Amino acid sequence: MRKERYRFLKLREGALRLKFGLIAISIVVLLGCVSTTGHVGVFSKAAEELAAQLETGYQLVETSKIRKDITDEAAGPSQLSENDFGNLFKGLLKGSEHYTIRMKMIKQLRAYSKALGELSSANFREGIDNASKELHGVLTGFTKTYKKASGKDVGIKERDMRIFATLVDAIGTGISERKRKKAIKKVVEIADPAIQKICARLSKELPTLADGVEKNLNTVETEMKNYYIKKGKSLDLLRRIQYLREIQQVHLQTTSAKAFFNKLGKSVDSLAKAHGVLRKAVNQKKFTTKELIDQIKELVDFARSLREFYKGL
Repeated sequence: MRKERYRFLKLREGALRLKFGLIAISIVVLLGCVSTTGHVGVFSKAAEELAAQLETGYQLVETSKIRKDITDEAAGPSQLSENDFGNLFKGLLKGSEHYTIRMKMIKQLRAYSKALGELSSANFREGIDNASKELHGVLTGFTKTYKKASGKDVGIKERDMRIFATLVDAIGTGISERKRKKAIKKVVEIADPAIQKICARLSKELPTLADGVEKNLNTVETEMKNYYIKKGKSLDLLRRIQYLREIQQVHLQTTSAKAFFNKLGKSVDSLAKAHGVLRKAVNQKKFTTKELIDQIKELVDFARSLREFYKGL
């Protein structure tokens, strides 16, 4: 019970942080309040929030599988032993390398976005070094996870990583903004081919997850309906109303799954496009462009709509 309560509070805390984060990003974009590194930091925050929403897709796959397994067990004739409970609540993510790798990709996209923002805004050398270490780790992670997912190279070269490290060192303790921009330009150039490939794979795969979720939730809905048909008359009025509302909620989740996962796929396309626009901007030594601002707005809109969609589920 305590674990469930703790998980609920953490989810609520995350939702509130996301809500106020999106409000802050919208204000910055609309008013044009940016640092010397332009909209890099604003892009980073918007991309980080969007990546957080992508995680909910795989969490929905996980929870739907667990709910289906619990429903099958509850509706069946067998009696669980003490050792069976662990498998019943296991789900997919812990036992599947396929899903584990996808979650790692999304977490790495989120970590990259956060570290890029920190590199663009850190006021002290320690912050620059921490962001640099995080970016190096994430880029290395991109290489490993994409290789596992596809068997192919993601396109990040060790030589470019060394150049990035040299450019970070050149920023100095006094934080040269001109040299900071060079480091940002280089890391965006290094990361972009990887982000394009990772996003393309996720964009293709995310919509296909809807079928599994629909199937799992259909099982839950069917068994709940069967129980109500058999036992509904023995329940008092308030309990019947409550149970029918629960069935309605599962039905809503089932029928909305495809639209939710299609939106997730489109949001990944938006993330890839926005990062491509960022690369184009920094290559031109422009850290704020109208095209970049428009793409950031799109990222914010996707993150907000996904959050509301998931909240409704």
